Amino acid sequence: MQKKINLKLVLLALLFFTFSTFIFIINAKFQEFRKSLSSIDNIFIGYPRSEILYRLGTPKYLVDDKDVDKFGGQRVLYIADPDELPIGKTINDYSIWVYELAHHRLEVLFDKRNNVISLIIFGDSKHNSHWGPIAGINFDDDELTILKLGEPTNISISGVTKTIEYSDIGLSFHLTMGRAYMVTLEQPSKGLAPTFQRFIFSLLK
Repeated sequence: MQKKINLKLVLLALLFFTFSTFIFIINAKFQEFRKSLSSIDNIFIGYPRSEILYRLGTPKYLVDDKDVDKFGGQRVLYIADPDELPIGKTINDYSIWVYELAHHRLEVLFDKRNNVISLIIFGDSKHNSHWGPIAGINFDDDELTILKLGEPTNISISGVTKTIEYSDIGLSFHLTMGRAYMVTLEQPSKGLAPTFQRFIFSLLK
């Protein structure tokens, strides 16, 4: 009888250990998933300009989203030196900072309070630039892989680019010729529940 009780205790302890380990692993993966929705290169949604300048230095390009040409395109200003800016302008007068980083191009968008509201990451296989995983999705993944996150909140096509949006978790994937080349990170429109649901879908792919 004593041996049977001891065996049951051992089995219960083993079951508890296995379950606890499983929960620990799933929680760690979920926290990694959540972090990928709001940051890239340790740059987080909500950071002030000063933190971006401290972490990444002076941007290579500047864009003012209100300054457009006659065709409606945004004017891009290349700067090798902040002193080369137009008279009376500083880098803080531009709503978009563009960086050419080691593995990809990063656009940082600021709101009127000078906080980061969006991060846009570009990859290019010709220049060995890439990104990911973001919500389990990597640069050059195909459309079916992205759709394993569940039903998108919106899908649109403009020219050669298809955009698959998951606004509930703040993500938009941009594809051309069936492959992801760009991703946009924004503040999620909903709470924790949709994030966990998308996370579970990502594990099943």
